[in-house]
Amino acid sequence: MSEIHLGDEVKDMITGFEGVVVSRLEHLFGGVEYKIQQRNLNGDERPLEPLWIEEARLECKRKSIHFSNDECVITEQELSEARKTQG
Repeated sequence: MSEIHLGDEVKDMITGFEGVVVSRLEHLFGGVEYKIQQRNLNGDERPLEPLWIEEARLECKRKSIHFSNDECVITEQELSEARKTQG
C-alpha cells in the first residue's frame, strides 16, 4: 500500500517540482501516478497546470489528514498543526 495519500504535500526527487496530491491513477498492469498541483498562481492569478508524476519519483514532504477503512488516521500533533494553518 502506498504511503502517499490525496492531500499530501510531495516533491519530485528528479525535478524538484513540489505540490499537493489532488488525484491518483492506478494502471491495470502496475504503476501508480499522482496528479500534483502547485500552490503558486501564474501571472493571471490562476493555478499553474498540474503534472502527473510516477509514484517512485515522489517523496512525501508533509502528510495530510486521510481516512482508512472509515477511520480517521491523524495524530494530536497533526490536528494541532492543521488548526493553526487553517486559521
